[in-house]
Amino acid sequence: MSRIVLGGPSLSILDQSALNKFLAVAEEAGIQRIDTRHEYNELQLKIGVYLNGKDKFVVNSKVGHPFTSELTPREIQTSVEKSLKELRVERIGTLFLHSLHKSSFTQENILKLVDLQRQGKISRFGYSGDGDNLAVAIEVDEFKDLMFTCNLLDQQNLELEKLIDSSRQIDYKIPLAQAIWRTLEFQKRIASASLARKLFKKPPLPDTWIDYKVRFEVMKDVSQNKEYFEDFLKFALFHGNARQFVTIGTTSVGHLRKAVSVEHTGADVKEVENFRTFWLARRLPNWTPHL
Repeated sequence: MSRIVLGGPSLSILDQSALNKFLAVAEEAGIQRIDTRHEYNELQLKIGVYLNGKDKFVVNSKVGHPFTSELTPREIQTSVEKSLKELRVERIGTLFLHSLHKSSFTQENILKLVDLQRQGKISRFGYSGDGDNLAVAIEVDEFKDLMFTCNLLDQQNLELEKLIDSSRQIDYKIPLAQAIWRTLEFQKRIASASLARKLFKKPPLPDTWIDYKVRFEVMKDVSQNKEYFEDFLKFALFHGNARQFVTIGTTSVGHLRKAVSVEHTGADVKEVENFRTFWLARRLPNWTPHL
């Protein structure tokens, strides 16, 4: 089974026809998991059309409003029922509490998740998030699945990963660091970029992108492959005990097939270990996980 998971935000930009074609290629390539949620531009509805009641993919979903502590058992129940209806399935793969504050990990919410699992409406449940909230989530025994940021430029969560025992499932998000080396504007951005964007009424650059760009300038010598994609994916797939799933965002069939090829080819253990050593030597104190 492939450990590559299809990320919902990228898929959400596709119309039904394009999504059908992309998922058919992914299915043929052996990819069996999709990560989604309600807010991804009706993506769950479109996935439901493709699945048509068949178990072609394990579809994970999320619940909660990120960066808040607002979550109730009723909201969890409503969210799950909506996902089941939209996806046209009887069971969700993993239901993640989505980047919620640790105060949402109440006994009432945990009991609701356990009940939904007992009913067969979700196979598993866990937490998706980073930093202090992730640290607390690791201590919640009922959270069997944990999703967090990890890539060549963002390895801080690996300190917390040491606390996760092998009976639990791990999923890395943002493994390609938003592919900052591939954007068309990358080589053009200068100090006055913010002014230029304001004049041309472009949206501001995301803070995460700006920070990853700074990190990339510090870290780019780690890779001899100047396309970078392959090395970033190698690290995400084969770091540590290589049991983690890796959620990638792409709508390119070519990129998808290349990712599958990287997974099948494998990686040299020493090469992957070097990526970690390089991070430990180059990281700066203010480098914290991105959400």
